[in-house]
Formats: sequence, C-alpha cells, structure tokens
Amino acid sequence: MSRFTTAFLALLVVGLGWAAWYQGQSEDPDFGRREFALFEGLDPSRVDRIRVENVERSLHLGLARDGRGIWNIVDPIAYPARQELVVALLRVVRNTAQLVPTEERELARSSLSPPRAVLELHEVLEDGSERLHRVSMGAVDLDQMRVFAEVDGRILRTMRNLEVALENDILEWRSRRIFEIDGKSVVTISRRGFDYPGDRQVPLDLEIQRQQTNWFMDRPVRLHGDPAAVATWAQVLARLGVDQFVSDLDPPPLEKFGLHEPWFSLTLTDQRGEAQTVEFAARSGTYFCRRVGLPNVWTIEGRDLEAVFFDAPKLYDEALTRIFRREIENVLLFRPKGALRLSRSPGGKSWSLAYLNAEGEWGPERPAESVAVAGILSIIEQEKVHDYLWEKSVSDYFDDDVAQRLGIFVEAGGQRQGGWIGPAVPSETGTRQFAYLRERESAVGLVGSALRELLDLDPLELLSRFVYTVDEISLKRLVVSTGGEERLYLRSVQGTWVYPNEDVRVQVEARELRSLLDHLTHLRAERHVAERVELTHVVEVKLLGGGGEGTEVRIGLTQSGEVRADYEGGQSVLTRAQLHGELLALLR
Repeated sequence: MSRFTTAFLALLVVGLGWAAWYQGQSEDPDFGRREFALFEGLDPSRVDRIRVENVERSLHLGLARDGRGIWNIVDPIAYPARQELVVALLRVVRNTAQLVPTEERELARSSLSPPRAVLELHEVLEDGSERLHRVSMGAVDLDQMRVFAEVDGRILRTMRNLEVALENDILEWRSRRIFEIDGKSVVTISRRGFDYPGDRQVPLDLEIQRQQTNWFMDRPVRLHGDPAAVATWAQVLARLGVDQFVSDLDPPPLEKFGLHEPWFSLTLTDQRGEAQTVEFAARSGTYFCRRVGLPNVWTIEGRDLEAVFFDAPKLYDEALTRIFRREIENVLLFRPKGALRLSRSPGGKSWSLAYLNAEGEWGPERPAESVAVAGILSIIEQEKVHDYLWEKSVSDYFDDDVAQRLGIFVEAGGQRQGGWIGPAVPSETGTRQFAYLRERESAVGLVGSALRELLDLDPLELLSRFVYTVDEISLKRLVVSTGGEERLYLRSVQGTWVYPNEDVRVQVEARELRSLLDHLTHLRAERHVAERVELTHVVEVKLLGGGGEGTEVRIGLTQSGEVRADYEGGQSVLTRAQLHGELLALLR
C-alpha cells in the first residue's frame, strides 16, 4: 500500500468521525457529555432544608438543619431525624448522571408523569443568596442498575441509590435514639427509683460522675468507678434505642402507660451542663419511657433495656490506682515502724527516700534504688481489689484515727490515689487476704498479701548503694579537714583541680586528687546501717558549688575499725575502705 493510499484512508476516518459528531451535536446539544454531576455546583454542606415527596408511600417529609448542624423533621411532625439517613441522602446527591438515549426518552418521560418521588434541596450560597435544586425520580432503567430522573428539564438516568434514599417511610426517618446527647461527653450518670419484677421491689439508685479522667460513684455506695467500664456504659446509654413509637400526642396520655408515676428515671449530663432525663414505667411486662420535656412516648426492650438495668458492681474499679507509672511523683508507705516517702521530680528518673519524723515532717532525702522502687510500683499495678465485704462496716476493720492506719498511696500532679490496709480476713481457700479501704470510699474491699508485705520491707533495702552522686562540673571547691587541719582545692576554668594561689596566672594541678575524685563525687556504700555510732579519726569532706551550696560527709572509723560515712540522712559502711586513709594522706 502506497503512502498516498494510507494518508487518504486516515483522512477518510477522521472525516467520518467528525461527521458523526456533527450530526449528533445538531440533534442533541449535550451529545458526547456522557457523565456529569446530578446537581451542578451543589455543595451538600450548604444545604439547610430538604423536602422529600414519595407518592407510592404517601410520604411528605420536611427536614431542616439547626444551628448545631443537627437535622430535624419539621413536617409532618416535629421530631429529631435519623442523622445517618440524612447523611446518606446528602451523599447520594453527589451522584453522577447520564443523558438518556433518544430511543429510551419516551419510556423515561412516561415514568416521570407523575414522578414516583421528588427531592428538593435548599442551598444557601456563601454570598447569602439561595438556590433550589429539584430532582424527580421515575422508573428503573432497562439495565436494572439505574433509575430515570429529571433535573432542570433534562431526562437523565442515575444510580439506584437515589431510589433507596427516597424509599424510607416516616418511621424510618425518625431518630430512634432516646437520648440526644454525645456519649463521649457524658460526665454524670444518675439512676433513681425502683423496678418491680414480680412482687419484689428492687432499688436502682446509682450516681456516678467523672472527675478528670476518673469516675467516682456516690450511690449506692461510695466507690471508684472503672474508667473503661463506665465510659463504655455511658456511650451505650447515650445511644439507647426506641423499640416502638407509641404516642406523639401533646399533652401525652401518661396514665395510660404508667408514666404519671414513673418507676425510675435515668439522667445523663454532659460536660456543658446539659442534662436529659428519661422516665420509665411498665405495664403488663412492657416498659414505656419518655424524655422529660418531650410529649413522645416509646417502648424499650432487649439489649437497650438490659443496659438501663446494668448492675452497679460491674462498674466498680478493681485497680488500686489509675495514675500512670511514668507520672507518679511520690509513693507513700504508712508502715507499722514509721512512714516512708519515695520521691522523684516530675518526669525524673532518680528516686529518693525520706522518713516521716516524730514532728510529722519529712526528713532528709537519701538516694533510692530505682530497681527496688520499680518492684513496688509493679506490685501496686498488679494487685486488685477482688471483692467487697458488704455485710461489714469500715469501723469493723479500721481505726477512726487515720494517723493510726497503715496504707499505700501514690501521688502525681496534686492527685493522691491508694488506700488503707487493714487486718487479715479469713479466706475459704486459705489464701492470705487483707481488708482494704480506698480514700473517699465507704465499702471495705479485699486485696492479696503482696500489698501488705510491702509495708514490712526493710527501708535500708530501698536505698541506693550510692550515698550521694555529685556532678563534678557543678563544683568550684573541695575542702578536706580533720583536727583543725584543712586542705582546699579549686576547680579551674579548664576543669582541673588546682591549689589555691594569689596569682591566678600560676595554677598547679593537685594530682593527688585524680585517683580520689570519682570516689568522692560518687560515694558508694557496701551497706547502709539503721543506727548511727560514734566515729573516730573523722575526716570531713565538703563538695561546694559557686554559691557555697554543696554536699558534706564525715568519714571515720568505728570501734571495730570499720570505715563509715556519716551524713545528714544516716550512716553507711563504705565499699572503698581505704578511702579514709587516702583522705588522711592529703592532710599530711
């Protein structure tokens, strides 16, 4: 085939294509525009009113969005709408559409006279002007995948999800939620009154409120609530559903349903202070309810009714504390032999130990062993309140004088959590268990023996092997003295220790300190002792900063020749016994 023939055929194909397009364009102005938006330029977020007419279901529905963005039915009744159905409807209006071919238009027009359903959307534009969008829905298309529709005089076909969205009757459009409140924002749950199963009267009183990230119950007993359990219950209650709509009369015939004298009520309060109360009563085994302030009466059953009757004991908190380990600043141990406090600065890693003295004040801080503290925290985290002694009172196990009680507490950010540990309580299985009372609670629980055993720990075992640790960079002077003799060393700008000299240009390094500095700045103990003894041949060491602040220690010998360090917090046997002699050598 020649090049001329090939070029001629290519031109012929282009010409035939152009002719076909031109003929179609002349017959139909929208020819070739196969996919386009069902509603051109519509922004669902700007729609504030919706009207739905469904001839087949005799539905005339008006919806309006309030200032909070919540959709409500405004016609034929005033009632909250099912938000998920409105959201689904507004998702449908984003559909794309296609023009109906010429040969199908007669069929499409006939199904639109009259239309099966009509949807109108009222849109408020950014400049304040208004625009009304309308779509009429006809029969299902021949392919069974789309429906015929008319928008602005154009005959279209679009996806059948439009048909699905307009098929719901008025009952389906009504919200089935009993409470119109966000479960995540609930801060108080109050249940008051009685249930009457058979011939019995069962009290239902329960009052629980959120305090920061924790929950606290005031009724039926004063106890801490499990944060996860209560938060889940709050969300379940907030989404309680209607089983049947039984009355919309205003005023409602309350006596017909027993609600003129409700059996019990349930109130949810959110963090803004908005409270919603629902009252309940039963007739012939059917539970009716109404929200105070609304005329509507509903029935409730199944799992929703079970949630209303949820047992209070399932909400009790088993954990001893809800403060995260990384946030804990103090651990308080009120022991038979005196109270102890383990402390660290917020966000710090190093712990210190202090004793409570006879004057009720905390004594000097001594470095604590981090591993030992971690063991205590692990026990506090793992131990649980596994039962409650409902038939006994607090006074049966605990002294009224709080100062006489034993207990374990943790503190962080101004919060204090924990409780008092009482005497052993006999167990049917023979395991050791002890009475336990959290602060602010009115019921005595039970804990295992591991928690009680913490109070018998030897505090010396909690101390770090380091008597102290000092950052050498912070030091300016080192003073060693005994019996009236004193040796002064200065830390130079270069970081070396030198002898004092009036001529600052002449600095002589004190090399004899090189082997001692690490031992003096990180004084290590072989063991700590409970009782101080008088020391002889004492050498005093002062490690001082620029402002005179610092650390002081006295190193001497016991009668048996043991080398000990004596300091504000106590006395310890040193690991490096020769340190005493090395310090004396500095003074010779």
